[in-house]
Amino acid sequence: MSFRYLCNPFQIQGTGAVVLSGFLNAAHLASEASGKPLAEHRILFFGAGSAGIGVAKQLLSFFKFQGLSEADATKQIWVRLPSFVLQVSMLFMKS
Repeated sequence: MSFRYLCNPFQIQGTGAVVLSGFLNAAHLASEASGKPLAEHRILFFGAGSAGIGVAKQLLSFFKFQGLSEADATKQIWVRLPSFVLQVSMLFMKS
């Protein structure tokens, strides 16, 4: 028996856009308080569901827009799974 699950990409991208806007506001406040630029902030996700991955991709684009290379941008985003922590680049590896 096989199952198909439908996933609305607009919902994933919409979640990413909303979280990115919240992150930008929080990061601006944190940058002012710490003196660190936005590109030096690190993000940790708890879980790797579709919404989390959509948000991670939006944040990856944000860090690249800030002038980081893709390799450096992926070093800023981490995902915690039940048993371990992954750098986000491991989730987006090309085969």
